[in-house]
Amino acid sequence: MSDEEFIDLAAKCLDGAATARDREALFTELQSSETRAAEYWNQAAIALALRAAFDSAGAARLRVSVAARIQTPPTGEFTRDVMREVRRSPALMRSGRPDVSKSKNMRSFALSGATVLVIAAAAWLGWTSLHTRAEFILIQTHGEIAISRHGRRIAGSAGTKLETDDAVSIGPRSSARIGCKSEGVVISLEPRTDLAFSVQKNLLRCLLSRGGVTGQVEHRPRSREIRFDTPNASARIVGTEFHLKLVGSASRLEVLTGKVAFTDLAAQKTVETDAGQSAVAAPDVELEVQSLAPLSKARWRLETSGDPKRLALAIDGDGSTSWRSGSTQTPGEWLVLDLGEERRISKIDFACAKGGEPRGVRIFASKLRGHWGSPIFEGAGEEAMPLIFAPRTVRFVRLELSDLAPEPWIVTEIEAYE
Repeated sequence: MSDEEFIDLAAKCLDGAATARDREALFTELQSSETRAAEYWNQAAIALALRAAFDSAGAARLRVSVAARIQTPPTGEFTRDVMREVRRSPALMRSGRPDVSKSKNMRSFALSGATVLVIAAAAWLGWTSLHTRAEFILIQTHGEIAISRHGRRIAGSAGTKLETDDAVSIGPRSSARIGCKSEGVVISLEPRTDLAFSVQKNLLRCLLSRGGVTGQVEHRPRSREIRFDTPNASARIVGTEFHLKLVGSASRLEVLTGKVAFTDLAAQKTVETDAGQSAVAAPDVELEVQSLAPLSKARWRLETSGDPKRLALAIDGDGSTSWRSGSTQTPGEWLVLDLGEERRISKIDFACAKGGEPRGVRIFASKLRGHWGSPIFEGAGEEAMPLIFAPRTVRFVRLELSDLAPEPWIVTEIEAYE
C-alpha cells in the first residue's frame, strides 16, 4: 500500500466513511510487517484521534492540511518531548504552543501547537495505554486450571494475575472466568479450552487454540479494539457479547449483542455479524451470516435403544423436562434424531442433566439412516455440549454411548442450527 492509499483510508476514518473492508485493509497493512507497522501506526492513531477529538465537520476541515503534512510519522522521541511539554503546562492543550527548540524531531514536524499536542498525545496513548492499563485476572475458577508462562506451567486460581503472552488451559469438567476491569472485558472459558493473550501495539489479541469462550466487551473506540483469533478465523470486537467456539478446523461465532467483524483467514473474506446472527469459518465452506434461531422441531422424531418412555421430552423445548435412558450407561446404547427432512446445519446443542452426561459418546450425522461413516465427535460428554462443525446437509443424527457409567444418561433438550 502506498502512502497516498494509506492517507485516503485515514481520510475515510476522519470523515466516518470507512467501510468494514476499508478497516480490514488498514489493519492488514499495519500488521503486514514490523517495519510497515512502525511506519504507519501513528498515522492511524492520528486519524482516529482527530475523529474522536473534533466533530465530523471540524475533522473534515483538518483532514487535508493534516494528512498532507504527514510525510513521516512522529517518533517515540517526538511524542515524549510533546508529552513533557503537556505536563509542564496543560493549558497548551487549549491555546498554547510547545517549546520545540530542544527537539530536532519536533522542529521538523511543523503543525500548530494545539494540533500537534492532540496528535502526539493520541499517538503516545495509542502506543502505551494497553501496555500500562490492561491487567487480566482469573476472577473465578473451577477444577483444573493451568497457566503456561515463559516455558513454565503453573496452577491458576481465583485472583491470579495474567501476563502478556500467558496461555490459560482449562481441564475437563473445569471452567474459568477472566476479567480486565480497565478494559471492560469478561471472558468465560469452557472445559477443554486453551486461550493465550498478547498485546501488539494498540491491539489486545486473544488466541483460541482449543475449546470455546463467551466474551462480554464494553463498547470501545476502534483504536482500542480487541481481537479474538483462532487458527483459521479472526473476530474484531469493539463492544459486544459473543460466543466463539473452535472444533477441529471449524470456527463458529455467535453474536448475542452488538456487532463483530468475522474473517475467514484462508478465504480472506469478512462478514459483519450482528446480534442474533452466527457465522462459521471452515475449509471449503463459504463464509455466510446465518440466523441464531434454532431450527423448528415440528417434524422431528427420536428413537432409542433404551427406554422409549418420555422420549419426546428431549425435544419439547422445555429445559426443565428430560428423558433418561435407564438405570446405567451401557456402551452401544444409542439415540437417533430424525429432522424430518434434509437440513443444512453447522451446530447441534445437546443439554444433559447434571450427573447424567455421557461418560463417553460418539456422534454421527448423515443424509441416510444407517450410513453413518466417521463420527463428527468422539469423547467425554458434558452437561452442555454445543457441537459445531463445517456446515453440512443431514437428516439423521446418531448419539452412541462408548463407556460404562453407573448413572443413567439424562438428556434435557436437543437443538439444531443452520
